[in-house]
Amino acid sequence: MRRRRISGDAQHRAGSDDQARLERERLAALHGYRLFDTPPGEELRAVLRVAATVAGASSAALNLIGERR
Repeated sequence: MRRRRISGDAQHRAGSDDQARLERERLAALHGYRLFDTPPGEELRAVLRVAATVAGASSAALNLIGERR
């Protein structure tokens, strides 16, 4: 079987395509959670308390990064 050699530029473009696809998937999932501009609920506060405890920190925060934020 003959292996096809891919140039560095082609590899870079393929990597960029993968990154763009992953970013679209990440943003779709983020919007699916419908958490933007909502007050934190008790469930989220509980998760953040656990995260802070596990990390040995006094508090924890969650940042949701969208395409325009």
